[in-house]
Amino acid sequence: LGPIPAFLTKHCVACHGDEQPKAGLALGGIRSHGQILKARKVWENLADMVEAELMPPEEKPQPSPGEREAFLAAVRGIFDHYDRTAKTDPGRVTMRRLNKAEYDNTVRDLFY
Repeated sequence: LGPIPAFLTKHCVACHGDEQPKAGLALGGIRSHGQILKARKVWENLADMVEAELMPPEEKPQPSPGEREAFLAAVRGIFDHYDRTAKTDPGRVTMRRLNKAEYDNTVRDLFY
């Protein structure tokens, strides 16, 4: 997880802890990549807010540019790694019928 837990503890958990988290966003119990991947949309939104310097709020202590970049790189790195290594989903395979020409050609190929 790299710098993610330290960043969250220092800048986020005060407002978004496990007890009465603001905006219903609890960030206190992050212990694995799987937890981040499970809530990917939330974490992408969180990364966008941190990058735009909307979080933490102005009245709270701000992370240094290095801390901010390390956090963003770690979060986006988790998503990039997953996207590159995840099994591809071929989608639903639809069975279809042969049209007349395809049927005729198949029968011809099999018996003549």
